[in-house]
Amino acid sequence: PEQLVTAELRPLPDTPALRARGKVLYETLQCGQCHGPQGRGDGPAAATAVDDQGQSAAPLDFTVGLYKGGSSPEDVYRTFVTGLDGTPMPSYGDSLPKEEDRWALVHYVRSLSRSPGIFRWLFGPRTPWE
Repeated sequence: PEQLVTAELRPLPDTPALRARGKVLYETLQCGQCHGPQGRGDGPAAATAVDDQGQSAAPLDFTVGLYKGGSSPEDVYRTFVTGLDGTPMPSYGDSLPKEEDRWALVHYVRSLSRSPGIFRWLFGPRTPWE
């Protein structure tokens, strides 16, 4: 996986077909167990997720559109391939050996984001990592 991080990434274009494939992968990889079926961070395993220190670590709500490892397609790709050290987010590099599948999952997860609302515009982001 290290070479995947240092190599120049060439994102596949976001298409409806790729998003549909990403949705299937999201379900197959059971991402919804933590992140919930609609990506709101409310999956059945969310309440018991802990970090490496044993502290509660709520899964990310994808619908907010802000991600711990960065929000660009390349950032989300890197997070999927390498995981997030210290968090319950594992690496999916071995589970997603096909480049197309990786980008499909990236585009699907990013599609779950909703547009920032008036409160976000007025008060800014409200997550601890921003």
